[in-house]
Amino acid sequence: MSEKILNQDEIDALLKGVVTGEVETAPKEPQTPAAITAFNFSGHDRVVRGRMAALDIVHDRFIKLLTATFTRSLHRSVDIRLQATEIVKFGTLMDRLPLPSSLVIFKMDPLVGNGLWAMDASLVYLLTDYYFGGGGQTHVKPEGRDFTPIQLRLIRNIGGLALQDLEKAWKGAHPVKAEILRVESNPEFAMVITARELAVVATLQLEIGDVSKEFFLCYPYSMLEPIKEKLCAGFMNNQQDVNQHWAIRLREEIQHCPLEIAVELGQATIHVEDLMGFATGDVVLLDKNFGDPVMASIEGLSKFRGLLGVVKGQQALQVVSVIKSGDPEAKENNYE
Repeated sequence: MSEKILNQDEIDALLKGVVTGEVETAPKEPQTPAAITAFNFSGHDRVVRGRMAALDIVHDRFIKLLTATFTRSLHRSVDIRLQATEIVKFGTLMDRLPLPSSLVIFKMDPLVGNGLWAMDASLVYLLTDYYFGGGGQTHVKPEGRDFTPIQLRLIRNIGGLALQDLEKAWKGAHPVKAEILRVESNPEFAMVITARELAVVATLQLEIGDVSKEFFLCYPYSMLEPIKEKLCAGFMNNQQDVNQHWAIRLREEIQHCPLEIAVELGQATIHVEDLMGFATGDVVLLDKNFGDPVMASIEGLSKFRGLLGVVKGQQALQVVSVIKSGDPEAKENNYE
């Protein structure tokens, strides 16, 4: 193997480069290979795009129904508003909940997975006080106190009514059957999914009197993902929304409407000649005997059969049977 010999010009250029620093004479340090980071496909943050318009409609209907339910149950004017609907990590929601909290875990068949209805303890104390006729105490500090059996029962009752309203609200988008599974007070025992998994969280604000409190309705994203296209489409069955406030008011007003009840003592067939000859003291024979049931009509519609009698010096009717709409006697009569 032949060796390459530098000529004088190359030697001079090399020495000049060493003096000026253009040629490095120190040995290079070996490079350390970069550290390898493991990639966890299951734990990587997911990117979720698209707004679930139909879910907003579901929550709007749910709020109307729940407002009427709370107003009726608490005998107080209640206002509920939707603050936001967002997709966050489940752990983010659990970090916002104090200890103790009312955590109602429920399922919505046929969807797979469990949802969560969350209220902090101060709201539970407030609802309990109003439910039993109080003025809404807000000075109680619930930290370190477990819920009483009465409060737990109230949570189940209110949660059950709320889930009934949730079923009705979901009916137009995707019919479900909601059912309470259990009630917890410690967020650690209410992990329906892992802390890193995504959840759809609706933040609602309840105002009663001068007090405003937040509560949360949470669905795991994996629970809604199979019907995501339906929820993003924004289409729901064409069902007319009913203003529950007006429905309750109308029902109350109807219950106080006066009605006229007429009792038919009997019937008789006479000729015009006999009618023209009637005078004071004449007797008309009816087709009923004493003690036979008589017909009672409400606003001209036959509704009851009863027996005539006297109560506290006044003539009265004792109802013995109800005439159903399919009975031959259920016909409209005129009493003028």
